Amino acid sequence: MKSYFFICFMSFFIFACQESAKNNDTSKEPATKKELKPEEYQTSIENALSVPEKVDILRLGQKNLKSFPAELAKCKNLKSLYLGYNPDIDYEKAFDVIVQFENLEELQLTGNHLKKLPTKITALKKLKSLWIDANNKLNWEETFAILKELPQLQEIFLGDNDIKKLPENLVDLPALEILNLERNELNILPKSLENAPKLHTINISGNLNIKLVDLFQTLSKYKNLQVLQISENAMSILPEEIVALQNLEVLWINNNRLKNLPNGLLKLSKLKNLYVFNNDLDSLYLQDLKKQLPNTEIVSKGGMK
Repeated sequence: MKSYFFICFMSFFIFACQESAKNNDTSKEPATKKELKPEEYQTSIENALSVPEKVDILRLGQKNLKSFPAELAKCKNLKSLYLGYNPDIDYEKAFDVIVQFENLEELQLTGNHLKKLPTKITALKKLKSLWIDANNKLNWEETFAILKELPQLQEIFLGDNDIKKLPENLVDLPALEILNLERNELNILPKSLENAPKLHTINISGNLNIKLVDLFQTLSKYKNLQVLQISENAMSILPEEIVALQNLEVLWINNNRLKNLPNGLLKLSKLKNLYVFNNDLDSLYLQDLKKQLPNTEIVSKGGMK
């Protein structure tokens, strides 16, 4: 009798376990696909192609890319594309894809050993910012002749290109507002830039051959100049001619060798921000300067030597 009851009990127990397992299986919901974070699909081609409708920025710099996949054309909402330091890409072919990004506003091509800027770039009618720094094989007159076809190009980065002289047709860029020329070998800026009606910001830092007096005489013709960066130029004297920049609002003269500043600086009534850190200006001089420029924020600390 005992063995009979034992057999019945075990049969019931096994049945109950099987039913429980079935219930657990049926109650399981399908595994949900992990939602990617922006930093995951903005920096990976594979991830970008899994959610192409979400991709507005692609950060593909220094990826050792050998080509630019045609499938990326699916990213119809792309506004910013960073392709710096991928010199092995055939950019003539890549632009067959890039021109399909009709909403593209920012394009970085830094350090790609470009010998010629693909003319297909003129199809990017909404492009506002372009980085072609560290591409010192480009013919600049030819490059600007191409870029003048971009009606909204406001900002261009030309740093680290060993440029000794800029061609006059730089002024032909119709919407130019911000010009970055840092770390080149310029002596002076092209005279034609005084006719660039929208140009308000120039960065000419790290141009050790620049002729300062001539520079400021030239800059005085730029009626809309509001921001000037002239850092890291080994300056020991800031010329009095700076007084002519009456619309200047922001001035960067950090990382130089300045021991004092010209009186003309005190006459720039619109100056809001002055960056003077990493110079040879002593603390008492800076205290007095702040009193003489009460409406200017003077940044005397920070940055790296």
